[in-house]
Amino acid sequence: MLLTYPDQNALIALGVKAWNPEFRKSVDRALESGSLGAVVSSWHLVETANTSRLARAVELAEFLDRLKPAWLLGQ
Repeated sequence: MLLTYPDQNALIALGVKAWNPEFRKSVDRALESGSLGAVVSSWHLVETANTSRLARAVELAEFLDRLKPAWLLGQ
């Protein structure tokens, strides 16, 4: 499985691009097949919530959760 370690800007770009149903199907297929996996940290959620546009933050957090990411745990 290819693991990706996206930064916040990459997640935002991916989330926006995933509004396109065809692109979203491609992402879903890659996740389901195991050919793509995302690794994120709790800081992704902190950065996601750091906005005045609450609806957008919630949408991005839900998208992040749908990626079924592996979590990078900091000590």
